[in-house]
Amino acid sequence: MANDIPCREESTVFFPDTKRLKRCTLLGDHRIQGILFGADSIVGFDENGNLWRCNISQETVVGSIPCKAKTEVEFHLTGRLIMATLSREAEIEGVPALTDTLVLFHENGNLFHCTLARDVCIQDMPAKAGADICFFEDKKISAFDLFEDASIRGMPCLKGTRVWFHKNGELAGCTLSRDIDMQGKTYTKGRLLVFREDGCVVDVRGPLGNKIIFYENGAVRGKLLLTEEPVNGLRCKADTWVWFHRNGSLSSCELACYSIIENISCRSNTSVHFHENGRLMKCYLAGNCAIQGIPARADTFLIFHENGTLSACRLDKDHCCANIICKAGEWIGFYDTGSLKRCVVAEDTSRDGLLLRADSWVAFHRNGVVENYKLTEDAVIQGVVCNKGDVLMFDEDGRITETIKLASLQADRLTR
Repeated sequence: MANDIPCREESTVFFPDTKRLKRCTLLGDHRIQGILFGADSIVGFDENGNLWRCNISQETVVGSIPCKAKTEVEFHLTGRLIMATLSREAEIEGVPALTDTLVLFHENGNLFHCTLARDVCIQDMPAKAGADICFFEDKKISAFDLFEDASIRGMPCLKGTRVWFHKNGELAGCTLSRDIDMQGKTYTKGRLLVFREDGCVVDVRGPLGNKIIFYENGAVRGKLLLTEEPVNGLRCKADTWVWFHRNGSLSSCELACYSIIENISCRSNTSVHFHENGRLMKCYLAGNCAIQGIPARADTFLIFHENGTLSACRLDKDHCCANIICKAGEWIGFYDTGSLKRCVVAEDTSRDGLLLRADSWVAFHRNGVVENYKLTEDAVIQGVVCNKGDVLMFDEDGRITETIKLASLQADRLTR
């Protein structure tokens, strides 16, 4: 398999026993098991040569799922997608899933979990925008939040609260929207009721067992927290899922309070994600501050490489990197070595024979040479007549390898 995949030579890691490829960084765009991965994507395989966990360099469509650049995608042994972060709003099995949120799938390919992009009625139930919705393997709803009061299986359920179901379709839990008399007792509005599969009410005054999902090897994959509690030293929010990698290390959770992680101040009530080696992968800052010397804004997330170096953030102020003034308020990206990968130029700058105009987006190779640039004006570059809006691609020696014309870009958009 290693011979078939264009890997950067220094990036290849092999399984010691079988000598099969375990992980590498792609030298160029390449299709693997029917999926087109972009150059600089880190592709990972299991010992049988199947795709397992990959860190994608650009938006990648897996099946019909648009997966966001600079995020991880993970696969079942069957080759079907387990987990991805959406690059844009997507309709998945009739469910509108919110952009920039995590989606999970069962091994049979059916949707397991997503965050709703808007209020919508699903299976005749009013599901709330911005909240997680979960499904069983047979596509029946497992859990969701209500955007209005509703009667579900004869129970008056309160707007804005979560509803759960058993696999047999019977109600497992809800919060009452009014007082009711049931089974010889009176239950008041706002009371959480939990039901057995036979419809009997469980005494919710005692502790409830957490809902736990397992990998096929028996390791815990996800756990629903019913109360706020510490996980790996982090205070995690009640009524949220905590996710784990196959090796048992924490994959993601939602913070119940301000937390310091690897000397980074992370905001409360936000999600944090970790690489399999335990290093921080994604978080939201508690306030604007310098991260590894980079002035980062707290109004969106930061991403880190597996070795702990900053991968991407939005700049709080103009920042000079590799003699390029990168613009405040825009995204900046770095290689795992710390070298500049992409940014928006803050002022006109000459680089590699190009005049990079202020407010234009430019990407660089690892050696610092311009990799691609979108022209803001007509120009002749290396003897090639180029028009405003054309995207120029360069090799690591600075030679033009491709010119993507504005007209062809517009035609491509029209056919999407």
